[in-house]
Amino acid sequence: FRIKNEQAIINHFGFNNHGMEKVNKRLGEYTGDCVLGLNIGANKTSSNMKSDFSKVILHCAHNVDFITINISSPNTEGLRDLQKGDHIAKLLSEVMLNSKSLSNPRPIFIKIAPDLELNELEKIVSICLENKLSGIIATNTSNDRKVLDDSQNYRKGGISGRPLFSKSTKILAQLSKISEGRIPLIGVGGISSGWDAFEKICAGATAVQLYSALTYQGPSLVSSILKELDDLLDIHGFKSVREAIGTQTLKFV
Repeated sequence: FRIKNEQAIINHFGFNNHGMEKVNKRLGEYTGDCVLGLNIGANKTSSNMKSDFSKVILHCAHNVDFITINISSPNTEGLRDLQKGDHIAKLLSEVMLNSKSLSNPRPIFIKIAPDLELNELEKIVSICLENKLSGIIATNTSNDRKVLDDSQNYRKGGISGRPLFSKSTKILAQLSKISEGRIPLIGVGGISSGWDAFEKICAGATAVQLYSALTYQGPSLVSSILKELDDLLDIHGFKSVREAIGTQTLKFV
């Protein structure tokens, strides 16, 4: 559902797809030169959600460039529980152990929710460092209706787009402060301009992703973001994106 006046989107699709065998066949047929990532979620009816991730990685990894462990979608019952306590430690330990058996292991990222508490973020960073993950993606969609001006008609699903910017950027900055630059962070949530991308980078992001804004502004948005970002780096005296990473973390915490 589009909430046009707020540049927001609400979805409650879940992970509907044709399964790893058909998906992997299509990945294997791809002949382009784009970087391909695979976003993995567990089956809602699975008797062992943790094992779903390793099964898909072992089956599909040779046809992709990186893999995202998605344990933060609000639309699959029980999935977000994997972010907490011993669940995430056991999951990542199993995933990384299995990925090492691949002839050419792929970078593995974890995608987290914007609705986590500080102590939960500290635990996630510690476990990711311990298991040598390639990075943390912050964040997925939110269940928090307070970010919307009018949530009256939208009781179900994850919120993305402009209203998520502040909430997701705060989580990103907290991760940056906790990790002290020891793990790459990918900022996502409400980016719709070069300024938004710049703020994510200054909050601690080494890269950014955008989705919802493409719905409203189209693919040409990417070019305009790059141009504006280039100008902002010059204005603030940075010679590269790398120099700007995490320079204003405390502003967003």
